Amino acid sequence: NGGYVNNGQQLNTSSSNYPLRGGKISVYEGGVRTPSLVWAPNRVTPGEETSAMIHVTDWLPTIWSLASLQGELTPNNPIQTKPLDGVNQWDVICGKLPPKREEILINIDPFPDPSLTGHQTAQAALRWRDWKLIIGGGGPPFGWVPKPVPVCRGIDCPDTEDIPHDFDNYHHSQEHVNNEELNDMDYTNYTELYNIKHDPAETWNVYRQYPGVVEFLRRKLDGYNQTAVPPLCVPIDPASNPKYFNNTWMPWKDEGMVQYNFAEEEVEDLLT
Repeated sequence: NGGYVNNGQQLNTSSSNYPLRGGKISVYEGGVRTPSLVWAPNRVTPGEETSAMIHVTDWLPTIWSLASLQGELTPNNPIQTKPLDGVNQWDVICGKLPPKREEILINIDPFPDPSLTGHQTAQAALRWRDWKLIIGGGGPPFGWVPKPVPVCRGIDCPDTEDIPHDFDNYHHSQEHVNNEELNDMDYTNYTELYNIKHDPAETWNVYRQYPGVVEFLRRKLDGYNQTAVPPLCVPIDPASNPKYFNNTWMPWKDEGMVQYNFAEEEVEDLLT
């Protein structure tokens, strides 16, 4: 999720999803919205677009429906699945049906770890229809990054003014870039409400104007919290270091695998 990986540009644009707000690890649109495409000759009209909410979990049931693996058991469909989190969005993608999703739970993080994510307070975010509620601050990053400058290596480099964007009317300016005031705020229980349809760059926090919407979405978050499983924050195990497995990330506690025992100073060295 979020913008492109760093390719030699300045760090403040390395996670740019311009002109959306935020970037990787944030719950602003710049950290959660991702473009997707479908190539399906004779099934999808070329150039067809949809702004429907589609979650990553929807891709499995959508693709399975095309492969006739979802539904009742038949001689040609011997696979029976457990209930899936996603929904079949194929008719939505094809423009034959209205959106099936009204909401997406973006995140609930009751135990932030600033060393990993930068979050200093508990955080939650929910999208419902055109509305998006954020509790505890949506970042970091909290602000907006500048228009990206292409890094060209041996190819014709496009003029940055030709980069398509549609959000210039949303008061999104250079003044927001690296805004220290945003970064230094206390976000404990801080409330943000945005209308994503009319303000996709999340520039106008309208939670004071729509208290009823805030309360409604808070109750939805409370409902998710009632069935949420507490996150299992497992300490780093130095024995998992890829350098012990030919520099490969892999399971390290399987039966029969070599177990490494470290002296205390070795553990400290691995974690720094």
